[in-house]
Amino acid sequence: MEHDQRQHTRVDLSLETIYYAEDVIGDERDRMHYFGTITNMSKGGVGMVVGCPHEVNEELWLEGIGQSPMPLAGLVRWIRSYQGKYEMGLQFRSADA
Repeated sequence: MEHDQRQHTRVDLSLETIYYAEDVIGDERDRMHYFGTITNMSKGGVGMVVGCPHEVNEELWLEGIGQSPMPLAGLVRWIRSYQGKYEMGLQFRSADA
């Protein structure tokens, strides 16, 4: 049996969301927006199903999540192929999520 390393209780759900990654080249920032489905959420992060692969430790920003009107930053902690898409775990960078 796999050891569960989560620090916070998670809640299963199905919530469509928009998230983005930023590319910084010199002084310019370029945002690439994506659609995804949040499948579970806790104070520490979210599980998502997305259409594009991302790299472990890549920083992503979730819009419209939690109490804050500002996007929440998170790091990709794991990602795997899932039914023609990708399932990933994103850990929030802020404890205020």
